Amino acid sequence: MLEFLANVVLFVPAGALALLWLGRRAGWWWAAAIGLALSGTIEGVQALMLADRVADVRDLLANTLGSVLGALIVRTVLRTGRGSASRRDRPSPG
Repeated sequence: MLEFLANVVLFVPAGALALLWLGRRAGWWWAAAIGLALSGTIEGVQALMLADRVADVRDLLANTLGSVLGALIVRTVLRTGRGSASRRDRPSPG
């Protein structure tokens, strides 16, 4: 369980960067696709380079979940920041 959670946390920045790189209009599914592709590449390279390493579907799942969480966190922060900035810019009544 600890390894699964560590894999989730390690891929949160990948999802956050993916959403920032692709722009606000990109959906979380793009971060999921990028996280899955990146994770698959890492798992494949590890399986080829390290004789005792076996690719694990749970790692792919955890890494992809981390990417999605990172993208959702960035999306939430951007929406919250945009909403509060627009309230500050409004003239006060009276």
